[in-house]
Amino acid sequence: MDRKIFILSDTDLIMRLILSDNSKKELFNNLKNNYEVKTLKELSKRMNIPYKTIRKWNSSRTTIPDKIISPGMNLEIIDIKGDNWGRSKGGKIGGKKSIILLKKKLLNTEFRESCMESWK
Repeated sequence: MDRKIFILSDTDLIMRLILSDNSKKELFNNLKNNYEVKTLKELSKRMNIPYKTIRKWNSSRTTIPDKIISPGMNLEIIDIKGDNWGRSKGGKIGGKKSIILLKKKLLNTEFRESCMESWK
C-alpha cells in the first residue's frame, strides 16, 4: 500500500489527521522539544490539554487536530478528515436509524392505537 507524505501549511480549515506510528513519534518528540519537556504529562500541562487526550493521540489511531502540528513538518498521513466528521457521521447514521425505528413502531398496531388514544 502506497502512502503519501503531505506537507501541511497554515490554513483556516481545521482538519483531523490519522498519522502513521513513526510520524506520531516524530510529532510528539518535536512537541516535547519545542515545549522543553520530557514526558507527555508535562507536555499536557504546558499545552493546557488534558493528559488523557494527549495519551490517546499518542497511542492509538485516534484523529489528531492539525493545529498542534508545526507547519512544514513532513509526516506520513494515513487519513484526513474534517473537524466535524464524527458529528456529521453520527447525524447521518442516527437519523437513518431513527427513521427505521419509527417506521417499525408505526407498523405496530398496538403502538398506533396507543398514540391515537393519547391524542383524544
